[in-house]
Amino acid sequence: MSKFDQYLLETSREASLKKPEHLIPTLNEITISLKNFIEAGRVSIWLYEDNNNTIKCLTSCTDHHIPFEKNMVLRKKDYLPYFLTLEQERIIEASNALTHKATQCFTESYLSHYGIKSMFDTPIWNSDKVIGVLCLEYFTSKAAWDEEEKNFIISIADLLGKIFERFETLKLVESLESKVLQRTDELSKALNDLKKTQDFMVQQEKLASLGTIVAGVAHELRNPLNHILASSEIISEQIEEENFDNETTLKLLQIIQSSAHRANDIIKNMLNQAIENNEIEKININELIKQAYNLARYNQNLLNNISLKLNFTNNPPPIYIHISRQKILQVFLNLLENSFFSIAQKAEGLDHFLGVINVEIQKDIHQVTIKLKDNGTGIKKEQIKKVFEPFYTTKKVGDGTGLGLSIVFDIIKAHHGNVYVESQEGEFTEFIMTLPKEQTDNKSE
Repeated sequence: MSKFDQYLLETSREASLKKPEHLIPTLNEITISLKNFIEAGRVSIWLYEDNNNTIKCLTSCTDHHIPFEKNMVLRKKDYLPYFLTLEQERIIEASNALTHKATQCFTESYLSHYGIKSMFDTPIWNSDKVIGVLCLEYFTSKAAWDEEEKNFIISIADLLGKIFERFETLKLVESLESKVLQRTDELSKALNDLKKTQDFMVQQEKLASLGTIVAGVAHELRNPLNHILASSEIISEQIEEENFDNETTLKLLQIIQSSAHRANDIIKNMLNQAIENNEIEKININELIKQAYNLARYNQNLLNNISLKLNFTNNPPPIYIHISRQKILQVFLNLLENSFFSIAQKAEGLDHFLGVINVEIQKDIHQVTIKLKDNGTGIKKEQIKKVFEPFYTTKKVGDGTGLGLSIVFDIIKAHHGNVYVESQEGEFTEFIMTLPKEQTDNKSE
């Protein structure tokens, strides 16, 4: 291996860029090393700018007593022969730089000032275009360069082209990484904003459900309060008229007492629902569905003129499941309200339409399956896969937030269960929920 090949191999290994900011230090090392190796008076690397109308010195190394102007710029209009020769030829080999057709234009402003006698310049290529010049200058006349030396200098220029290509690639990667980080930050902020919005909407959905519960409780309280008021009025009339019938009065007092107890129990239940309690407890799932139905039913003004029936298939015995009462009650409220809305839509314009919600509860050694099926409008096939997505709704603006079924999905998943939907447009919608065995109690009470 010749000394040129060995130098080129070692320089190629050492000049591998890792980061864009390593470019100038790497070029400085090459110019210093090359000047000493080739025994030139000065080695400099120039880059084209302004559509190749100027070249700017990027780095240089010299042992001349006159300092070389840093960031020197040469303009094509001032040194046209030099620029044209670089565009047309592979090298400028000027043994006498003062008389060579390409370099004599530098005589007064450059060559004489720095004492340059000979020059060997070769273009630096990046892909298919010239991006700069590798310039070797000699303060003593050099008669000629042999072929091996010429090929070596051209190879160094090619290596510089690869370094600049690597530099551009690293800059592009760095730019892309920066854009990715910026985009990630933007997406993270958008996700946080969306999460805040979703949390707010979930709270609104909970408040809406609370309104449903309050409406249901108000209806439940109305009956015992009516009994209490009516019975107390009768007793008051008897007192005023001094017309006591002990047996009748006793019955009225019993009605008042039992009704008061019933109202008290309703209020206790309401207070229990108002307390945030996510503890898992053993709940009669049959009764919880009935409770949710009653609470939801009395707040649905759109169902006032529609016949509606809740039907438990096969009259199942009480089935107890270890769940969070509040959370699963929220699930049934959301599903039943959806069913009511769907049934009301289907009943619009029809006479004597009977809305039916069938409930089927199955239990085996592995899981409990709960099915709620209504005979409402159903769901379009292309919409089924989206129903559990947050904010997705087929209702008109103002009729729903699109979070009801998303909340259902999250609650069931939090109980380590599954929920999915089957539907046929215009016929039915059925929600099927499963809860695993470890959350169920196989005893019936």
